Amino acid sequence: MGAGINGEIGDPNLPVLQLIQVDSVDKCKQLCLNDKLCKEASYAPTSGGQRFCYLYGSSVALVSDPTTGSAHFKKSCKTGYCEKKCLHCICI
Repeated sequence: MGAGINGEIGDPNLPVLQLIQVDSVDKCKQLCLNDKLCKEASYAPTSGGQRFCYLYGSSVALVSDPTTGSAHFKKSCKTGYCEKKCLHCICI
């Protein structure tokens, strides 16, 4: 797998599948795990108190930033795929 597409969370040039307002980082993780097209997700709170979840359908080179509360996750499988969906998925 390549290095992915470089950018920052919220960058409009990244291949976002969906942008969803969420209430927690765990909800963002769950949205990605439940979407068979989602490969990675980013959680990004704004200074105005809103929290967004970006779902990506390809690899993107983003990192979490604890100073802003943002987090980035990659979906990975422990045991393989079933109809293009992880059997036992985790977000790391």
